[in-house]
Amino acid sequence: MLGARDLLLLARRTAGLTQAELAQRLARPRSTIARWELGEMQPAYDAVVHAIAACGLEATVALASADSSYLHDVGGRLRHAPIERLRRLATAQHVDVIQRLGKRAADAIVIGDSAAALHGWPLRLDAGSDVEVCASAAAAAAIADLERVTVLEQPPGTRGYTDLRRDSELLEVPGGHVRVASPLDLLRIERARHHVVQAGAIEAVLEHRRRWPDGPPPQRQYTEQQATAAIEAWLSST
Repeated sequence: MLGARDLLLLARRTAGLTQAELAQRLARPRSTIARWELGEMQPAYDAVVHAIAACGLEATVALASADSSYLHDVGGRLRHAPIERLRRLATAQHVDVIQRLGKRAADAIVIGDSAAALHGWPLRLDAGSDVEVCASAAAAAAIADLERVTVLEQPPGTRGYTDLRRDSELLEVPGGHVRVASPLDLLRIERARHHVVQAGAIEAVLEHRRRWPDGPPPQRQYTEQQATAAIEAWLSST
């Protein structure tokens, strides 16, 4: 489930508003909007609904059974390097393209399934899919010879390269770094594409970051004796 901070950021960026513009619509100081989005101040539920409405959107609430399966899977994947996260879900061609982008230091922003896999989502990539990037004209020209790459000037739900670059992240891959759209911006794109499953997987990445901002918690190590005792205790309780 998205927290208030992510909901506000998602709504404001979807609407293409600055913090100052949203603050003006809400008759609040811009510093209040900034503190909400930084997580320094927790807005009331009514304030979140009002802010979303000021963005021209509607907040809807639905109750569903809790499912933490994605969250657990994301935590396991985040223990690996970004390229290894991708390797476990994609083809060798996907991995090769990402490494080539890293070696060229091209100022292109990876989006779509490949970006989500680099961030740790748990969904397997379609073997026939391209690596999607958003790039300026100069960057697009620099990678024009790469196969299995689709360049989008303005991915759905965004305002293009400048919009995505603001919160993009540089991830280390063998031979260099690739610039990857943030999970929140990937969520914007998947929601605009009406990809419910993909959006849910990215939400799990965001939720993991919210719960464990310093990375996955350390795995607890059990001795054989402790493991046996835990199993016996569980069996006796069932």
